Amino acid sequence: ENMPPTPTKFHYIFSLRDLSRVFQGICQANPQLVNKADVLVRLWRNECMRVYEDRLNEDNDKTFLSEKQLTNLVKTQFPNSANHALTDPLVWGDFKDAQDILVKSETPYADPRMYEDLGDWARVRPILDGVMEMYNGEYTPMNLVLFNDALAHLLRIHRIIRLTRGMALLIGIGGSGKQSLTKLATYTAGYKLFEIVLSRGYGDEQLREDLKSLYTQTIKQPITFLFTDAHVVDEGFLEYINNILTVGMVPALFGDDEKEPLLGVIRSKARGEGVQENAMWAFACNQIRDHLHLILAMSPAGGVLRTRCRNFPGMVAGCTIDWFFSWPKQALYAVAEHMLSQVQLPDENKVGINDTMAFVHLTVTTKYSPEFEAKYKRRNFATPKNFLDFISNYMKQLDINRKNLEMMSGRLGGGLDKLVQAAQQVTEMSKELEAKKIIVDENAQKVAALIEDINEKTIIATKREEEAKAAAEQIAKDSVVIEREKADADEALQAAMPALEAAARALEDLDKASITEIKSFAQPPQSVMIVCMCICILKPLGKEDENGGWAGAKAMLSDMQLLPSLQNYKKDEMKEKQVKKIKDLLARDKETFEGDKMKSVSKAGYGLLQWVLAMVRYNEVAKGVEPKRKLVAELQNQKEQAEDNLKKINTQLKELGESLAQLTEDEKEQSATLMNLKEEADTMTRRLNAASQLIEGLGSERARWTDDLERMGEVKIRLVGDCLLCAAFISYAGPFNHEFRTEMMYESWHKQIANESIDHTEDFNLQTLMTSDVEIAAWGGNGLPSDELCVQNGILVTKSSRWPLCVDPQ
Repeated sequence: ENMPPTPTKFHYIFSLRDLSRVFQGICQANPQLVNKADVLVRLWRNECMRVYEDRLNEDNDKTFLSEKQLTNLVKTQFPNSANHALTDPLVWGDFKDAQDILVKSETPYADPRMYEDLGDWARVRPILDGVMEMYNGEYTPMNLVLFNDALAHLLRIHRIIRLTRGMALLIGIGGSGKQSLTKLATYTAGYKLFEIVLSRGYGDEQLREDLKSLYTQTIKQPITFLFTDAHVVDEGFLEYINNILTVGMVPALFGDDEKEPLLGVIRSKARGEGVQENAMWAFACNQIRDHLHLILAMSPAGGVLRTRCRNFPGMVAGCTIDWFFSWPKQALYAVAEHMLSQVQLPDENKVGINDTMAFVHLTVTTKYSPEFEAKYKRRNFATPKNFLDFISNYMKQLDINRKNLEMMSGRLGGGLDKLVQAAQQVTEMSKELEAKKIIVDENAQKVAALIEDINEKTIIATKREEEAKAAAEQIAKDSVVIEREKADADEALQAAMPALEAAARALEDLDKASITEIKSFAQPPQSVMIVCMCICILKPLGKEDENGGWAGAKAMLSDMQLLPSLQNYKKDEMKEKQVKKIKDLLARDKETFEGDKMKSVSKAGYGLLQWVLAMVRYNEVAKGVEPKRKLVAELQNQKEQAEDNLKKINTQLKELGESLAQLTEDEKEQSATLMNLKEEADTMTRRLNAASQLIEGLGSERARWTDDLERMGEVKIRLVGDCLLCAAFISYAGPFNHEFRTEMMYESWHKQIANESIDHTEDFNLQTLMTSDVEIAAWGGNGLPSDELCVQNGILVTKSSRWPLCVDPQ
């Protein structure tokens, strides 16, 4: 009577099935735990809330049921238990030991669990966080934030699937968590999850095959079958869903030959319960119904769900309905806090950013969307998915813009560093250039000294070469004269050779006996005496006494070395004085000494006479030859001196040549080094001039870059608030017109950021951060008008995290 069905409350249909679900929930509690009246009344109130209140979709209806009906009934009928029974929150469940059961048990769905009052959210949150962590370790991780509202829906879904034949219809806009919470509730209960996988050409035949697979699994253990409105490829699919909800089995799904594998699973159990063979299939169908938990996840947008519920009444009659409303502020704050926990944000702004995110979402859902619908008859749904996109877009925009600023700051900082380095290098180059110039000058002086030394030594070498040439020519001339004079002297000496040879023969004829003959004379003949005295004058032995008379002569003749001395006499050493004495002596007995007369006097004396005459003759010849010999000796001496001098000159020339070669090599090396040094100095001079000009030219740029770098540091600080506005625009502003966008962006959200003291740009402009003049010009080149609305649409198309749906307003 108080809650009749209407077009928006099409599911307000209440029957005895709902009453039976209340008592089914009460009956799953353990009497040992529910052993007091106030606990039982509290349990009854919880089950009524779960069956009746959860399906209501208006706050007025919820208030009427909970505060007027149930509260009045408890206070009227159970006054002694009212205080305990009416305490909120109502947190009932059988998952207190779920973690241990899931870890230790092979069949966690079959282990006994206690359905009990778990107190408050703070007590159950750690349990379910632990279960979610286990789930993420086994399956695709879910990044869920279990705020109070999410925990409430999780407990409701878990309660439904823990009931025998419990089915649920979850109604909520996209992104509200219906599927994620169903998966987590299924895992908490120890069940398996089944979903159909759509593919191209998926139709009735494929769905029937999937349902066969579902029943084949379900007959063995409890299964949660999650079916969403996205799976409704054909409305005929809902006929199968309606059959499951109403009778538990799709008619004619299995042929007779396909039933046997299912019957084989339950046959032993059925026979143990006394079931006949002809009732086996009914027993199997009942077990499948007991194990199967169908969860329908549908969106209330438009009139599609209303039509489906009217055409397929089992969706309402066969299900416990749980209506997902927009997330409350506490939920929005918790999600934002969780997702932004790893983002680098100022500590003093974190709370304000989370509050602002929740504020933005709530203004869209509670203010701007209703106003837009009332004014322009265009409905807009801002779902939790929008809020998640909002957070993702914020992190993305913050990251992109920070990286861009860091890159630009890096470039400017690098440019400034280069300018500073260039200035330092110019200073260093100036010092190096000065040092280089000194080295160049020193090397130039060394090279000049080398060249001067080379020139001096070249002059000396040239002079010595001329001297050597002249000496060589003189030596050649002297050699000719020496040869000629020597030939003449030799020719003159040849005249004395016969006498010398005769003397030699006469000496050869002398022997010891002949000498003894002469010595035997007590008083030798005068001629023999003269000859002996002549020999004493010539002193062949070098010790003769020419004044010793015959005694001295006998002493000479007695010397065994006389004959060898005569044969080897140094005839060239005879003095003129000796020859004169000899001639005077020979003149005393001139006649005896002529011819062979001396032989008659003494044969030995004759031989000695021949030697004396030969020596005199040789002396006479030698006197004529002596000037020539002296000349030859002098010339020979001069030649030897000239040759020695020439040798010295050649040695000096060689040394000078080697020295000149070394000096020339050194000069080449020093000249090359000097040239390299000059080139380096010239290069350094050019670079120094270019660098100086560059630094002077970039002097103004350095000041501008410094200012830009400081400004970028300030912009980076303000990104925290500016990116928040940009992300809000991308996530929510698309469906609205320019009027609403302006009000939301520049009046409501901008003021909220200022009120929260979040760093932002006072004269914030969306285009400054989200696009550039170049990009806008490119859009204009492709035909997009350049007004603010069109530029905003361009930003939404290019920056949105979703596929843009562009709707012509006409």
